[in-house]
Amino acid sequence: TSALLFTCLAGVSGAQQTVFHEDFEDGLSGWDPQGLWNEESETDPCGLLVAPFPSPSKAAYYGGAGGNCSYAGELNPSGLTTLDPISIPDAVSSVTLRVWSYEDAECPSCEWDWRYVFVKIAGGAWNQVGEGTQLQQWYEIVIDLTAYAGEDILLMFEFNPIDWENNDYFGWMIDDVRIEVEPCSSGTNYCLTSPNSVGSGAVLAGQGVPSISSNSFTLEAEFAPPGQFGLFFYGPARIQLPFGDGYRCVGAGSIGTFRLNPAVLIDSIGVAERLLDFTAPPAGSGPGKIEPGSYWYFQFWYRDPAGGGSGFNLSDGLCVLFCP
Repeated sequence: TSALLFTCLAGVSGAQQTVFHEDFEDGLSGWDPQGLWNEESETDPCGLLVAPFPSPSKAAYYGGAGGNCSYAGELNPSGLTTLDPISIPDAVSSVTLRVWSYEDAECPSCEWDWRYVFVKIAGGAWNQVGEGTQLQQWYEIVIDLTAYAGEDILLMFEFNPIDWENNDYFGWMIDDVRIEVEPCSSGTNYCLTSPNSVGSGAVLAGQGVPSISSNSFTLEAEFAPPGQFGLFFYGPARIQLPFGDGYRCVGAGSIGTFRLNPAVLIDSIGVAERLLDFTAPPAGSGPGKIEPGSYWYFQFWYRDPAGGGSGFNLSDGLCVLFCP
């Protein structure tokens, strides 16, 4: 079952998009550097110690106290903060902050020499979202910022020595800061459709963005027999079992399947539509409540007496991953 779920989900979201990228090749013009934060080149004395950098030749560096490659004598926390808010789209399934980091401090993760990553919504309070945890190597810090979808945010990288003791270490260098989002898509088809009285079979699609907050996502079945009634339904599991003149593609799992009542009339060109209302049951409450970050399987059942056999048929299935 897990392999089937992965196959379905693999096609649900769109390719990742970068909404913010800083490689410091143009210096720190878009940042507010406090304390020892400065621009460092691979050819500078301290840069040579950790070259090559992850991206071309420059990085942001907390260190260099008194001309030395350390933070000796420092006591107070110092931040490197973006000057302008970064706008995060709302119709996304994930938001990820990535930053390459080189750290050399008193310990990897302890009560001294903290390397923290903070985020705040413009006009709000700072929230710690991550920290540096590895020493003496370049590695990538990856932080989930999906909770900030739809917000304008500021970033801050803060080094806090805590005390004056044991501060003769290299410090903290960051490079290639990137925020990536994975846009929501209208779903991916799976399972089989079956021939009906008007053609090769009904096909299910999603229209709009499956965003809970926008509440405008519509299910649409095409190539169904005009003038007949049908019913959209959904559930937590993917199956493929013969049912009527087609296949049932939606399973009940441990919680059941959910009908999107009332039945809809298929129009003159073979199309049926249903708005998926996240403010009303079953999608808005109860065991069938659809939450951001969850995925569900949808299908359309319809009458087709002219098709012979059982007198009813089904579309293929649609797997949808929902956004905030």
